[in-house]
Amino acid sequence: MKKILLISFDIIRDGECNKSYSIASLLAYIKSKIGIDTEIIHKSFNVQDKNFETNLFDWIELTNFNEFERIAISNYVWSEYIIRKVLKLIKKKFKGLLILGGNQITYTSDLKKEYPEGDIFIIGFGEYALLKAFEIKQNSNLPKFIAERSILNELPSPYMTNELVVSDNQRMVRTEAKRGCVYTCNFCAHRELYNNRRVNVFDFPLKRVFSELDLFQKHNVGKINFMDPIFNYGKQYIDILKYIKERDIKSLVSLQTKFELISGKRGDEFLDLCSNINVVLEFGLQTTYEEENRILNRSTKIKHIEKVMSMLNVKGIEYEVNIIYGLPNQTVSSFKGTIEFLNNQNCKKIIAHPLMLLKGTELYDRKTKLKLKEEIINGNHYPIVTESESFTKSDWMQMYEIAKNI
Repeated sequence: MKKILLISFDIIRDGECNKSYSIASLLAYIKSKIGIDTEIIHKSFNVQDKNFETNLFDWIELTNFNEFERIAISNYVWSEYIIRKVLKLIKKKFKGLLILGGNQITYTSDLKKEYPEGDIFIIGFGEYALLKAFEIKQNSNLPKFIAERSILNELPSPYMTNELVVSDNQRMVRTEAKRGCVYTCNFCAHRELYNNRRVNVFDFPLKRVFSELDLFQKHNVGKINFMDPIFNYGKQYIDILKYIKERDIKSLVSLQTKFELISGKRGDEFLDLCSNINVVLEFGLQTTYEEENRILNRSTKIKHIEKVMSMLNVKGIEYEVNIIYGLPNQTVSSFKGTIEFLNNQNCKKIIAHPLMLLKGTELYDRKTKLKLKEEIINGNHYPIVTESESFTKSDWMQMYEIAKNI
């Protein structure tokens, strides 16, 4: 029997499923396609665990990797700091093909230079690509680069296949109704940056979404977190909200949404439905200042945002607004100004995040030109922007303290 090992570095919090949603989606699809002569073994390391690194390197030391024909490893921004050491140690003990995937792989320009141990690199969505990677022969010309968009109506639900098992009264689950984003914010990695195209938005079948919602309701899940980059885009989101209302689903439903898309009759219908279900809307405003938005390739319609926030307040719809500090052209004064704007609109929850430069984004590529300086702060393992032409490190510390105390 052929054995394939999948290694993932995950962020799994108390009260969630014991496997990441993305890995479960991969496994659900792969297991539906491979024959009985192949076994997939998944090894997950939760980076939140206190003894994460000790457990990881002890396991590498004790494992006979040559019992596997392929080893696939996921790499994300939170595992980047450790991945090279992991790859070197495994490659010393493993004679088969090493497959690498995940956001850090998708958006790295010179993969063989960055990850010389890799034999096969998966660019973008992983389900179809990983299956193809398993078919590549040992004696093929390497490295191989595979970019295959997954067709969503062919992907089985990780919940309905029991890759993700929901417990009664579970605190939270994650799911998705669509993938992709048509917007071009240059700090964001939701787009298919590896081919520089504006990606269409691809919907999962409503039947699949409804079946998962029924399952979550059956188990009295506390919170359903839709991971769609922008939930209120496209044609299906109204149908999903109608279903939640009709089924009288009591779970808190978390939706990432965009102010500018709440307009006209469809916007009114969206807000009316939200006011009749248990929902929290998450908005990514980032900043209210045009000179900061312009460099992010964004625009902000302040008057429209004011109008939408007023309607949210009147209808009693729970919402939160995310902003960023450490932006190019930003100052302590402008950061305070964005917060003041939100306070003036009676926004009850503001969450401020430090700017993080993600591989493959335009902002990452321009960081030298923009004189953005990065630093690892407070024990995190990924760098964030702490200096630019418009703010000093001392200014950044002021913004950091403000962000902590909003």
